[in-house]
Amino acid sequence: MEKPDLKQIFSNENSYLIPSYLDFKTKQYLLKVWQEQKLSEHVFLTSSGTTSGSLIKTYALSKKALKANAQAVNDFLDVQKGDSWLCSLPYFHVGGLSIYFRAKLSSSAVYLYDQKWNPHLFLEYLANNQITYCSVVPTQLFDLVKNNLCPPIFLKGVFVGGDFLNESLKKTAIDLGWPLIQTYGMTETCSQIASSYTQDVDKNFLKVLPIHKLSCEANSKDYRISSPSLYSAQINIDPKKESYVRTDATETFLLPDLIEMKSFDDNLYIKPMGRKGDEVKIKGRLFSFLDLKNSIEQILLDLSLYQYAAVVLDHDSRQGKILVILLEKSMHSKKHDLDQQIKSVFPGLRDNIQIKLVERIKRTFLGKIKTDQ
Repeated sequence: MEKPDLKQIFSNENSYLIPSYLDFKTKQYLLKVWQEQKLSEHVFLTSSGTTSGSLIKTYALSKKALKANAQAVNDFLDVQKGDSWLCSLPYFHVGGLSIYFRAKLSSSAVYLYDQKWNPHLFLEYLANNQITYCSVVPTQLFDLVKNNLCPPIFLKGVFVGGDFLNESLKKTAIDLGWPLIQTYGMTETCSQIASSYTQDVDKNFLKVLPIHKLSCEANSKDYRISSPSLYSAQINIDPKKESYVRTDATETFLLPDLIEMKSFDDNLYIKPMGRKGDEVKIKGRLFSFLDLKNSIEQILLDLSLYQYAAVVLDHDSRQGKILVILLEKSMHSKKHDLDQQIKSVFPGLRDNIQIKLVERIKRTFLGKIKTDQ
């Protein structure tokens, strides 16, 4: 994994972070579009989410906004000069870039981890470099738990990103001593909105970082956020058509997710409940996609299929929204057992849960499930 040009990123000039996996022509067009924007002291990068077709969702984030979010995270974690970060995320997405800003503001060290994944070697790397903060995706956490590995004593926090974290997996990891940190954030806010150490989480409510203000729109479930770490502009680019559309940010940003909010001890807490529109209506009853996913993943864990499967939403012309369990073909022999367990646990929903065999589960750089399976 490449290391960013930190001198350039922390300068007063614009920084253009183009993903290494894009083809040369696409890279050229992205750079051309970004350089046309009349903005100064900004970082231009692509979204960490998925996009459709040839459209690439990109953002302009001011360096001032990136520093504001990084400082808020450092304050939450009480990061010290002697701490060290293990960066296993690409710097050209906000998840990796934010680590460098946090380290810069706290004068702490950053170690790049670009080795082929192996849970034992990963643990050895943490120990040898006395890492205090790192990030993993749920499948990597599963490997650590499956091998009954415990963290080194100086590890202070592990951010789990990329995808939904199963409740059972979370509990097992905590029992082994892994200091998991649940977070909720997005590119539009330069990374984190809310964070909590998992063992301190009350029913998955996360503490909102003080720099953010949330408000609920009247007679709706929509929440808006105002913050010094909001993005400056979203630039949707279509390299094939050589066209783009820029949308400048307003004072507040409408969150794309369903959340529940509460106040406690003069602090604000939120519970993320998945994307708006991800609710599944079956036979007139509305189900939470995340709740169903959590239950299905428990079955996958029990059948030792967790690392070979993924649960996604899809649309069926007859049934409407359905849940699809993507199962790697190498596990074909266990398809019958999985089908029987689904029928047993979800007797009334079986027609709305399908199992699809795939060569392998495709994931993005950040561990998110790709839509083109």
